[in-house]
Amino acid sequence: LRLRAGAARGSVARQIWGERHMNRLAGKVAMITGAAQGLGEAMARRMAEEGARLVLSDINEAGVKAVAASLPPRCHQP
Repeated sequence: LRLRAGAARGSVARQIWGERHMNRLAGKVAMITGAAQGLGEAMARRMAEEGARLVLSDINEAGVKAVAASLPPRCHQP
């Protein structure tokens, strides 16, 4: 498997799985707790890439708002 040097974070998954797998969560809603950082944030980003709408929660309100703002608008409602 050869990946392009300097590939953006999300594009690596596209190179491996291809575009047809990137919408496998389209029409689904995922609730992710601990979404402000670490594993919860990584899961939110991955599920957003795969087309899911997200409900994010965390005790770190500023952090979860920052993560939500960095995701595509189709993934969440403020």
